[in-house]
Amino acid sequence: MNVLDEVMTVKEAAERWGKAGITVRQACSGYKRASSRFLPGEIRQSGSTWLIRVDAMTRAFGPEPKHNDNDLTSNVLMSVMNPFVKRKGEQ
Repeated sequence: MNVLDEVMTVKEAAERWGKAGITVRQACSGYKRASSRFLPGEIRQSGSTWLIRVDAMTRAFGPEPKHNDNDLTSNVLMSVMNPFVKRKGEQ
């Protein structure tokens, strides 16, 4: 197995686990009331990009959900909601 298959970005992890990107990002960096959910060596920041090991996501958020490629509900929901998601600095 390729070692790069064991590492992913916050965006990829959020998509694979069905989580919001901010949830995974805050799990990496911690936030006002909580520290990082990951152990030392499970994540790494490269510039502004967090890199997360697959086993770390499994430990922190449980097994990766099985996605049915024929189930368009999540894809449709994401495409409908995405325009309404406010990004940092937007009003």
